[in-house]
Amino acid sequence: MTIPPSEKNKKLKASPPGEPMAAKIALRQLRRRGKVALIISSDSGPQLPIGGVRKHLQGIAIRKGTSSRSHAYITTNAEGGKIIIARNEPNGENYIVEKEPVGFDKKNIHPGGIQIIGHYLVVPIYNKNYTGIEIRDINDGLSVIKEFRTDRRPFCVGISTTSDDKGEFYVMAVVTESKGRRVNIYRTPSNLKLKDPACFFELRWIYKPGSIVNDPKKDWNGYPNNISLLSDKKNNLYFLGFYKTELVGGKDYADLYHLDLKQPEDKLFKRLSRFHAKCNDGPAFRWGASAFVLGDDNLEIYACEKNVQNKTTIRKDMFSK
Repeated sequence: MTIPPSEKNKKLKASPPGEPMAAKIALRQLRRRGKVALIISSDSGPQLPIGGVRKHLQGIAIRKGTSSRSHAYITTNAEGGKIIIARNEPNGENYIVEKEPVGFDKKNIHPGGIQIIGHYLVVPIYNKNYTGIEIRDINDGLSVIKEFRTDRRPFCVGISTTSDDKGEFYVMAVVTESKGRRVNIYRTPSNLKLKDPACFFELRWIYKPGSIVNDPKKDWNGYPNNISLLSDKKNNLYFLGFYKTELVGGKDYADLYHLDLKQPEDKLFKRLSRFHAKCNDGPAFRWGASAFVLGDDNLEIYACEKNVQNKTTIRKDMFSK
């Protein structure tokens, strides 16, 4: 998969890699039209051996460090549930599978839509007997540093940080209905790092919008596969939900909401803007999508196709009105 050279802007100041606040973003940037989305799309070549028609990719997250090498983390429900790790070649031309897919410690697990915060990968997983969230340390071979059960199947997850009068804490949004009709929102105690044994996620809010139809005219659409949770420098939280109007021939949209934890549960989300993204040649927000923040005025959105192939390109597509 070809990765174009990163667009560098010396006026931008991204959060240091590995810091919890690396997901910060300014609201004014998200509202702007015409931002570039990096889309993973089919080119040619045999598919990775991840199974048949019912086996598919589920989530994608990108990590960019201080070097030019980027890493993609992709979840699939094939072979009992795996994390596929891909990396940029030193010459910047190709993406390759860095190692064999990493399996979970449980049997026949279906992973969902994922997000990276700092050097941690957050993965929702479930099977017939288990529902839960795993937090894995990218810098330590994807070792599980924290795990907790959820009351329902977690289809996708978003994570960010904000603060109150007691200090900074983590917030996690988990879509727990296949049609995106319920969002569980968890938070941690203040002033605790993710790896601290005393840091835990408590279910504090439940949002039930009720809409089950992907209709751009609605204020809330189903986001059962991919979301991203973001925050700005004033500690405002934002929920970015990705969806496709129809499985075949539908349009891809990303909806931005302000997530205000001080509001009653039925008013937690307020929609601010909507983007229509053109995902060509196979990729769709239905299969895998996530946002990656480079700085105050630099946001990238990634999407992948249903079944990633050995030879795939990362192309730039523009948001359209």
